[in-house]
Amino acid sequence: MKIRSDFLQRVLCPSLAALLLVGGMVVISSCSGTAQSGTTSQTPAVSLPMSVSFGSVPEGVTSSIRTATLMNTGQGPLTFTSNPAVSGTNAADFVITSSTCSTANPVPGGSSCAVNLEFIPSTMAPETATLTFVDNATPAMQSVSLTGTGTAAAPIVELLPASLLFGPIAQGTPSSPLTVTLDNNGNASLTFTANPAITGTNAADFSIFSSTCSTANSVAAGSNCAVQVTFKPSTTGMESASLNLSDNASPAMQMVSLSGGPTSTTNNSVPLTVDSGPLGGDVNLAFISVTLCVPGSTTNCQTIDHIQVDTGSTGMRIEASQLSIALPQATNSSGDPLGDCVQFADMSYAFGPVQTADIQIAGEKASSVPIQVIGATGFASAPASCATATGPNLDTVQAFGANGLIGVGLFKQDCGQACVTSAVPAFYYSCPSNICSATTVPLASQLQHPVSLFPQDNQGVLISLPGISASGATTATGTLIFGIGTQANNVLGSAQVITTDANGFVTAIYTGQHYADSFLDSGSNGIFFLDLSPPGFPPCTDYSGFYCPSTTAQFSTTIQGVNGVQAAADFSIADLDALGTPSNFTLAAYDNAGGPGAPGLGFDYGLSFFYGKGVFTCIEGQTVGNFTGPFFAY
Repeated sequence: MKIRSDFLQRVLCPSLAALLLVGGMVVISSCSGTAQSGTTSQTPAVSLPMSVSFGSVPEGVTSSIRTATLMNTGQGPLTFTSNPAVSGTNAADFVITSSTCSTANPVPGGSSCAVNLEFIPSTMAPETATLTFVDNATPAMQSVSLTGTGTAAAPIVELLPASLLFGPIAQGTPSSPLTVTLDNNGNASLTFTANPAITGTNAADFSIFSSTCSTANSVAAGSNCAVQVTFKPSTTGMESASLNLSDNASPAMQMVSLSGGPTSTTNNSVPLTVDSGPLGGDVNLAFISVTLCVPGSTTNCQTIDHIQVDTGSTGMRIEASQLSIALPQATNSSGDPLGDCVQFADMSYAFGPVQTADIQIAGEKASSVPIQVIGATGFASAPASCATATGPNLDTVQAFGANGLIGVGLFKQDCGQACVTSAVPAFYYSCPSNICSATTVPLASQLQHPVSLFPQDNQGVLISLPGISASGATTATGTLIFGIGTQANNVLGSAQVITTDANGFVTAIYTGQHYADSFLDSGSNGIFFLDLSPPGFPPCTDYSGFYCPSTTAQFSTTIQGVNGVQAAADFSIADLDALGTPSNFTLAAYDNAGGPGAPGLGFDYGLSFFYGKGVFTCIEGQTVGNFTGPFFAY
């Protein structure tokens, strides 16, 4: 039996500004919003920090690591003619500990490499040196100034962790103690000028359970002490305070943020199912059921299944053919109907009116939410600036592969401030008499992140999917959980928090190279990386857009956040043509599906990466303990 032709790569763009007006034409440049042109010079360009400062460090003590990151802001690959080196008056005191910038590793356009350094002062005076790069950019040599000051023997304090997040605790119930360890990494004894104390808004609800850090006990160089803290919430909201330690280090006070909250009782989870879709033939698409209601009604409602869950976009989008209730049309300030366009990184697009609905999922509800109704009968067809020349119109269930999509990504609106101040093409349209033109739209009138509008459990989502066989699976059933740190089922725990940049991107590190503009996206149905097929990775025959290597290949990558946190991101790529034989054509879940990425992007860690993990996506501006979104965590 022939595999259905709709086994196609679907890559959903997470950026809020993926489309630019270039030469009077709307072009999809890349999800980073960087315009690309066929006539752009393929030359590298280097961006570096002007200086790296190590501050004051006691003579003979090794400083903490500082990083100099080199970004190739050009289009062509950057190659080094020699490895980075330190020179200058005090060069011997500034040491390169590791580097991904080397003659062995070219840096692709839009990517970066990094040099880690330590400072070990040999004097008690200011010291300087220069970090130098030599490559094929113009000019051919770039430099970063290195500075630091050696001081007399002194203690150096490191607090681990820098914050304590207490999980959901029932109001009035004391938590188990959490521990903060103070390490003295200097070369002199640390003495306390006061015993540890808790201050701040909710200080009364946090208590010091035990402490070996006190005015009676100094901490020798290379030694440590510890403080244990408990939490007993007296309110129904999130609480915060600060643990303060005062001593003879610099600065003289160190602080650890404390936070926690009570347990929510709302039903905050729904089954998340990966199957072959509403019409069959889908691969690696995860679905939930969503109830839509006419705003304010509890009876004029409809539950729709096979709504795809996408952490790479924002907003509720529903195929008009699947909607049986009449929803009110959204209008602009002039009373003209609003239309919405979305363009995905695989060049597909969808257009339709903006209407308003209450969205109910599990026990959660978002009221009067603007949504997109795709392909609505009687509404205008997609304007030329929305309809891409090479991509399909997703105005049918067959083309879309789902009855709708719920975007639960990193951002609160699908466009944001850009559409408030400018009529950005391929986003919002004013459509009087079905004649549409791009228009500005207030934030509140744009497609919204439904979870951000929940009264509780509104920090983001957790996708939890089971591990599956390397041979694939017919279905996989996991859970979509709302909120982060609000109930026992959504605590961060040991998950590593990886913060993103303003566009929702992280950095992927592979074979020593840094690939900026990388992201985690449940809406992509594989792991997509590298613009061209590497040797030994031919394209699949039946599964268009995927790699089909003759033997399963293992990849070892690392995801790095803006906060510097790194997490292992290993995966494999298998031959889907071999796995999806005619006798197995019903297989819908693969943890080893992948293919070439979109030009200008780094690594797209799609749904294949989510199996066997719990992956958090935190919304911009939402706070979880000491962390503020946008961030991923797993």
